[in-house]
Amino acid sequence: MCSEICDYQAFFKRAKCDKRNLYQVPQPSGCEDAVILEMHENHITHVDQESLSGYREVNTLDISSNQISNLQQGQFTNMSQMKNLLVSHNRLTEIPYGAFLGTESHLQRIYLNGNQISAINEGAFRGLRLVINMNLSYNLLKSLPSTIFHGLFKLQYLSLSRNKLNSIASSTFYGLENLQQLFLDNNELTSLPEDLFTGLGSLRTVNLSHNNLVFIPRPEHLGLGPLQVLNIEANNMTKSHSLLPYLDIAQRIYIEENHFIYDCDFVKVCLWYFNQSESVPSQLELRIPLQCEEYTEEDAPRRCESTSTESYPTENVSMFSRATSLTILNVPGSKIPDLDTEFTSCSSKIPSMLFYCAVIGTLVLILLILKPVCKVLLKIKLCWKGHRHWTVTRSVKARGEAISSGDLREVSPVVTTFTAGCVGEDAPVVTTFISGDVRGDVHVVTTGSCH
Repeated sequence: MCSEICDYQAFFKRAKCDKRNLYQVPQPSGCEDAVILEMHENHITHVDQESLSGYREVNTLDISSNQISNLQQGQFTNMSQMKNLLVSHNRLTEIPYGAFLGTESHLQRIYLNGNQISAINEGAFRGLRLVINMNLSYNLLKSLPSTIFHGLFKLQYLSLSRNKLNSIASSTFYGLENLQQLFLDNNELTSLPEDLFTGLGSLRTVNLSHNNLVFIPRPEHLGLGPLQVLNIEANNMTKSHSLLPYLDIAQRIYIEENHFIYDCDFVKVCLWYFNQSESVPSQLELRIPLQCEEYTEEDAPRRCESTSTESYPTENVSMFSRATSLTILNVPGSKIPDLDTEFTSCSSKIPSMLFYCAVIGTLVLILLILKPVCKVLLKIKLCWKGHRHWTVTRSVKARGEAISSGDLREVSPVVTTFTAGCVGEDAPVVTTFISGDVRGDVHVVTTGSCH
């Protein structure tokens, strides 16, 4: 019985039957009102309608990480409250028609990832109009029925990552108007059919990384609208110009680990596109590992002189001059040691401008601080405010020495010359006095020598 085998938490109505070495679903006795039934990480090989019939209140059923090899038609019919179904990491090889029969009015999330599913029968998901999340990643799917997801009007998240899909029909996602996140990464796709995403007006994230794509059609041909993330990393793309139109619709673009050819076509298209575009998003992160030599704009006419440039102007054009809202440009893995100043917009000069502004600002601050200090020092006659300054020792009245006193601040053009004498009777001398301080004090400096 469930109450004896499992840990039943009455307050949460949670039956924890995980990691109990179970080989079958326990009888519901004692857990009839369970809302959460956890039976993951056991050895259960078979789940049928009868074994689950006593768990009518279950909202979440977790039978992941067991040894279940098949699903039967209608086996979840009696679970009329079930919204979340986790069957991941089992041994399923296919999803039969009607596997979720009877759950159409309540099932919202299905996790089938980490199995060995190689086939999904037509109609396997029919009628699941409330499902918002479906995970089919880490399986062995090579193809999908063209109408397999039709009718899943509420679906918001769909993961088909890490399968073996080599092709996909243009109508596969038809009608998924609420789909927001689509993951097709780590498959074997070589091309994308036109109109693949037509009608997916809510789509914001598309992951196509780690496939074998050599080309991606223009967004309008695929039916793509505004995106938050477009990931096309690790494909076999060489024609980089086919990606540039996506800058108009995507906020983040990841295109690392491709094999873009850095030729004259690349140069011309880049220059032309960035000069025409004014709608580059403000939070764009463009990750392009350019396998190329150092390039400056002035080289374009010389490198491409053998190719007509009528449609793509290359002279006097800055690649990013019109992309005024671009704030993030990430080019990891590039062999470009530096970008010429003419190659970028004025935003590239911001760091040096900030440095000079900081230096000037510091100097101004120092002067502002020193000004009041100088005013204080002026009163004790130790600060110079634009004038020469002398300090003279006190008066000395000894024979053979000049008479001197005070100090001089040369702040006035007043100059007075008169004769003085030395101490003693035999040493007269002519000495010049310079005097006059408009600040109210009179200072006298006596210069000269005595014989």
